[in-house]
Amino acid sequence: GSRRTPPRAPFLVPQGYIVEFQARGNLVIHGGDATGVLYGTYAVLEAVGVRFCHPGAEGVVLPSSEPAVGIPLPLAGRPRFPIRIVYAEQRLAETAEDEFTFLARLRINRVRTAHPYSPGLVREAARRGIRIEVGGHEINALLPRDQFARKPECFRCTTSGVRGRRSNDFNACAASAETQRIMERNAERYVRARPGAATYHFWPADIGGGGWCSCPLCKHLTVSDQSVLAANAAARAVRRAEPG
Repeated sequence: GSRRTPPRAPFLVPQGYIVEFQARGNLVIHGGDATGVLYGTYAVLEAVGVRFCHPGAEGVVLPSSEPAVGIPLPLAGRPRFPIRIVYAEQRLAETAEDEFTFLARLRINRVRTAHPYSPGLVREAARRGIRIEVGGHEINALLPRDQFARKPECFRCTTSGVRGRRSNDFNACAASAETQRIMERNAERYVRARPGAATYHFWPADIGGGGWCSCPLCKHLTVSDQSVLAANAAARAVRRAEPG
């Protein structure tokens, strides 16, 4: 006999879908949202043997023959994890459109892409149920290294004591109010140049021992404390530039 249709409510959630036959043999894809309909479409194609191996038309492998059995309806699916992200340090495809289409076929809904950020990039991703994340190890950029000669007190102290040696190599003197002001201002510029991103990442440099400051202001703070101070400065900027 035919398979029983599962209850719709658990599957008609964001990104969820149910595929079933209705009257007159029509194949109907119900989605909890537009992305759910898209995922349901891909589920139908996979059920008949289509495979998505890599970006572009050449990455779509069609079945060599008609399926021996019909589509096992009803099909139903919903995400186990609300966010599924790929961090692409290099471009996955020559065009962003091909990259996002391929990722959507894999049910990826977040990406940090190597393609240049633009409103058009955000729109192309959104059409496929994907949101863009930006940033990374940006702490050095929030306190430009070329300001060291003018504001050495904003940079980290690599030896303890009032006369400790300052360095413009990594991170910053996070407890300094002036450092936080500069970082907040530059983070706001960074965010305003990249409107609409899902997440803005501001990470410190990956340095053994933390690579933070040991001046009198910072010496009682842990590496985590200093990292949080810098992150909070960036967070204030994000809240102001992207209040939603």
